[in-house]
Amino acid sequence: MSKVLPQAPSKFLLSVLLLLVFARATGAAAQFQGSFNPEAAVQQGFQLLQAGRYRDALELFGNLARSYPQAPVAHYGAGLALSGLGQHNDAAAAFEQALRLKPDYEEACFYLGTSRLALGQSQQALEAFQRASAINPQNPFPLVGIGEAYNLQSRYADALASYQRALQIKSDIPGAYFGMSYAYGSMGKYQEALEASRQVVRLDPKGAGGYINLAFSYERLEQHEEALAASRQAVALQPDWPIGHNAVAYALNQLGRSQESIEAAQQALRLKKETKDEALAQYNLGSAYADLKQKARSLAAFRQAIAAYALVPKLSADDYFYLGNSYLQTDQTAQAIKAFREAIRLRPGFSLPYLSLGAAYYTLGDRRSALDIYTTLKTIDPAMAARLYKLLGAK
Repeated sequence: MSKVLPQAPSKFLLSVLLLLVFARATGAAAQFQGSFNPEAAVQQGFQLLQAGRYRDALELFGNLARSYPQAPVAHYGAGLALSGLGQHNDAAAAFEQALRLKPDYEEACFYLGTSRLALGQSQQALEAFQRASAINPQNPFPLVGIGEAYNLQSRYADALASYQRALQIKSDIPGAYFGMSYAYGSMGKYQEALEASRQVVRLDPKGAGGYINLAFSYERLEQHEEALAASRQAVALQPDWPIGHNAVAYALNQLGRSQESIEAAQQALRLKKETKDEALAQYNLGSAYADLKQKARSLAAFRQAIAAYALVPKLSADDYFYLGNSYLQTDQTAQAIKAFREAIRLRPGFSLPYLSLGAAYYTLGDRRSALDIYTTLKTIDPAMAARLYKLLGAK
């Protein structure tokens, strides 16, 4: 389950970029006219941003932008505040206004890119990050943003090249390794994905997200004990995070520890923050109940997972994989095939949907299509292809 898809600017990147902004903020007074102290106001605004007081920062920078519409930093600060509030369309407009006033505004370019990423606008994000990188080729963070945009476009080799360029400039960027893990995993290079995930944890040992990414890398290699340990570390770091409990539940399911998996999935349900959390928890419950031969409970949980996924605005490849398996478990094979194909379309190197898709075709008696899937899977993940071959009883 990758966590490197469209997202708001991370706290890590925000803190780094704000350091750069503070270094330049002393020149902000030249953008204003009047007797009051604009430099102090700008500094106060950035301090509010660092403290997570986005509404207060928006009010301050908004007032500055209305009073001094020709001051790029006022629009830039408003954009950061809007971004922190999740208002990414308005944030992008603010950054674009800052850039109209100051075309070489590196930070505004960068955060315009993050806003476009959050909106799922990968090409516009890519262009903004490339512009920021052209302004300052020695800043590694636009290169990380370029990698993020390429990942969204399934241009994984290009993403890896951009992340590696960033790491040549600055070797200790967790986000670059996080993105590399996703790119390698999407290409079916699970050992390389694992090594990148380990670097994330090494550089950011207190980040729960790094351990979840590490757990997913272990899962792809079927190292379930290691995945469980990483997931539990994430829960220890962030006990109220449903994603961590769902990762624990998934790993326990893979180890056949069904009752413990049920307890972890139920905890994820209690802590759910998004519909997607509920959907995955119900999927985990359905899998655990199926292993315990509790068919009625299993079917009910899988049906609830299907209903929850229907409410999620945009599904990832992993979501379609879980949805497809939920359809399979409720004898809705045609819908399962559609879901698995969508997972493959979104991430062609993701091998698990191929295995399930081949099984779905086999269930329908379509052995030829199942063998076609096997042939394709051999080029992506030979070990997974061997599992499908055994399932099909191929001669």
